[in-house]
Amino acid sequence: REGYFFVLDANGTVLVHPYLPQLVGKNVKELQGVEGKKFIQQILKTALERGHGYVTYLWPRPGEKNPQPK
Repeated sequence: REGYFFVLDANGTVLVHPYLPQLVGKNVKELQGVEGKKFIQQILKTALERGHGYVTYLWPRPGEKNPQPK
C-alpha cells in the first residue's frame, strides 16, 4: 500500500478517513504531529490561501508505530 487520503472541511472537521473512521465528525485542527507541528492548521491554511500545495509532517503509517515523512 502506497498511502491513503483523508478529507477535512475548511474548519478542520474530518469528513472521510478510511483508516480511522472514529475521527469522522471530529475537529482535528489542534492535532500535532510527532515533532509538535500543528500540521492540520498548516494544511488548511495552504489549501484556503493557495488552493493547492504541500505540507510536510511526520506521522505513522496505518499499522505502524514509527513516524514516516508525509
